[in-house]
Amino acid sequence: MGSREKIILKILAALSIMILLLACSPESRLATLSFFFDGVPTPADTSANPALPGLQQNTSGTDSAIVFIQLAGSIHEPYKEKNCMACHDKNNVGELLKEEPSLCYGCHTDFNTTFSTLHGPVDAGFCSSCHKSHDSKNEKLLLEPGNDLCYPCHVASEVERPKEHLDIGNERCIHCHDPHGVDKESVIRKAIPVGR
Repeated sequence: MGSREKIILKILAALSIMILLLACSPESRLATLSFFFDGVPTPADTSANPALPGLQQNTSGTDSAIVFIQLAGSIHEPYKEKNCMACHDKNNVGELLKEEPSLCYGCHTDFNTTFSTLHGPVDAGFCSSCHKSHDSKNEKLLLEPGNDLCYPCHVASEVERPKEHLDIGNERCIHCHDPHGVDKESVIRKAIPVGR
């Protein structure tokens, strides 16, 4: 592919992004997306995208706008309020105002000043290794439900090996381990009887 074709592709991509961003209302955004892509669900149809906690038509008669309602999962408050500029640079679409975790700690607890022992992703400053930034089908914007969130980093067979974990069953890791940090070793929330 020559440089001319690359430039044309970049221009087309930029125009596409601008068209999507200019379509601010849900109705015009739906029309724009439907023009370019097949199978775009209506905002009230969450079955096509189960990752969205819920969108429904406001039938109160006061406003015909589509509104977010939390049916399940979670929605990040700035995203819910369409306050994109709380996290994103208005002059450079898609760029964040700050790197994580500084961006997150602008509103959320700075765990570096809270705990003496931090969970690895928190210590490294990677909030997004566990949390989504906009919405999630899981509580607290988590990427995966329950212990499924832990097992990409912690090998299940290794987790079950210590005698404290012999009869762990379906117990959630966060029952005993704080996912952010504590003032003790192993990010333990409380003392656990051996061989429970």
